[in-house]
Order: sequence, then C-alpha cells, then structure tokens
Amino acid sequence: MQTLTHAMTPRCIGRYLIDLPAGMVPSGWGGLKAQGVNIEVAPLNESLFRWRYEQREAELRAAHLDAHPDQPVLKEIIPLRGAIGGIFNRSENGGANGSRTLELHAWRDGYAIKMCVNAADSRYPEYKDDLLSAQIGTDVPQKQALLLDVFARIRGRADNEMPSDQGLCFYGGFLQGTATDEENLDMSYVFTDMPDVSLSIHNNSNIVSDDTLLDRSKSVEANVRDANGHTLRKGERKSHGGLAFEEWLLAGNTDDHVKGHLFSLEVNSKIGSAQTPLLNIDFHNGQRIGTPDKRPPGSLPLDSPPPLAKSSLSEGEAVALWNAITDTLRPRPKGF
Repeated sequence: MQTLTHAMTPRCIGRYLIDLPAGMVPSGWGGLKAQGVNIEVAPLNESLFRWRYEQREAELRAAHLDAHPDQPVLKEIIPLRGAIGGIFNRSENGGANGSRTLELHAWRDGYAIKMCVNAADSRYPEYKDDLLSAQIGTDVPQKQALLLDVFARIRGRADNEMPSDQGLCFYGGFLQGTATDEENLDMSYVFTDMPDVSLSIHNNSNIVSDDTLLDRSKSVEANVRDANGHTLRKGERKSHGGLAFEEWLLAGNTDDHVKGHLFSLEVNSKIGSAQTPLLNIDFHNGQRIGTPDKRPPGSLPLDSPPPLAKSSLSEGEAVALWNAITDTLRPRPKGF
C-alpha cells in the first residue's frame, strides 16, 4: 500500500484538486461540454494536424444531403485568427440544411482542438414557404460567436500542469472563466500496471436532483443485491481541506466477473430545496474501463486482453487507497 501512495501528486479535475498516485495516468476517456459546446483537446504535432484537417475537409466537401442529393453537406469554411484551422459549417446529420453543426478544428501551441456546437438555419430555399421555419430564422451567427468566445479561452494542458487563473481543467486542456451552470465534464485515471483499478470523475453543474447519494439507498441496495455484494461503508465525510461529501463503498461482482469494489462519492451544494451533485467520483477495483493507448497513429487495434483472474487490490488496499485519495479533495484556489 505504501508503494501505491508514496508519490501522491496534485491533479486538476474540473475546478477541484485531488492528489493521485504517480502510477495513475489519464485513460484518454472523457470530454467536456461547456455552454453547449463539445470540446476535445489533445497534444499533436502540426504536420499530423494539417493532414487530418485536409482529410476532414475533403470528406465534408464530397458529402451531399440525403434529402437533396444535389446540395452539399458543407456550406462554408470560416478561417480562424491566431491558430491553424477553421470552422466547418455543415449539416448536423447530413439529412437536411436546417439543422447545422459548426465544427471547429484548430492547432495552437502544440495541441489540436476540436469543438462542435449545433445551430439552426432556415435561410435556405426549401424553407421559404414554411412559416415555422421562418419564425425560427437562424442562430448561426450567435453560435459562431459563442464558439469563438469559448475557443479564445481554451488552451492545451499537460496533466501535471496546475493553472493559476480562474477556470476548469479537463482532459488535455484548460478552459478559462468563471463557473457556470453549463459545465459537463468526464475524466478518468487508471494505473498503468493495474488496468482494473481506476478513478472516474463526473462534474455536472446543471444536474439538479431532489435527493443525494445517501437518499438513493433503495436503488443502490438493489444494485448491490444484483451484484451479490454488500456495503462496506456509507455516510458523510469531510476531506482534510474541509470539503463535505457523501460516500458509499460497495463490494461485489464486477462486469469483469471477479469479486471487486465500487466506491462512490458526491459533492453537493444546495440550491433552494434541491441538491445539485456538482462532482461525482467513482473508484473501480476489478473492472477495466480502458487503458492509455500509446500506439502510433494509424496502427492496428490491440488484441482483447485476457480475462481477469482477480482484482488487483485486496479489500483493505482498496479502502486505504480510496481514503488516501479522497482525503485530499479540495476546491482549486481561484477555480471558481
């Protein structure tokens, strides 16, 4: 156990900090949706980005609408300032013109940035006699302005970088700005040598519920019975930094068909009489959620891993690791 926790290092997750063992690395799974914009950021060299950008442009230029085969999916490409790339104004699903997606691809400071936001546009000939479409009009200019505003506040970020300015961290990047009720974040970490031991983080600032983790006892206990498991511990706790949360520690059968563990916590804040789970963290022992993919781009997928013989950690080790990690959870200075 001391080997697992001897080199705990701070990691920035959303608007919080948490200390994780040095052996835990980002799994590559996750993403961010902020203000209605889906965001992905990853380190990439410029030449590979240019090749991918050209491939995407060619793909969209060759595509035509299902409803109007004579019309292209791609309407225009808006160039970017201060970065390599552009915004593809394309049909959302290739079916018709009215539902649009603004798809941004950019390269800046060694990172590839992809962002998408949906829009509506009835300024096409086929909608001229449609009264409802005429009332809807278009919000493409507004959505383009939103996309560029969010893009201006994004930068790439190494996993060990601790930003000093206000904003939130996500996989591969950082979004500068004050906290809003439109932030949906998923991140995960996994041990490089124990792919069945992982931590999943979910930050959803716009999910409002009338109950908390402990209030949902009946549904949780039903899941425990289905997994032929039992509760190890549940209740309220505070981290060393004073952050209050609820937790539930379960043991039982996992999806990988071994005896393992699922530990969960929720950080809640009250809005009127409702509870908002701003942060949820799940710890898995005995269930693989994916491992970092270090293969060269374009290489063939790896073969499926062999079945798990048993969970990597004992119950005592899993609980001790959970305690060590969750005790360090705290808001990041200037995060909010």
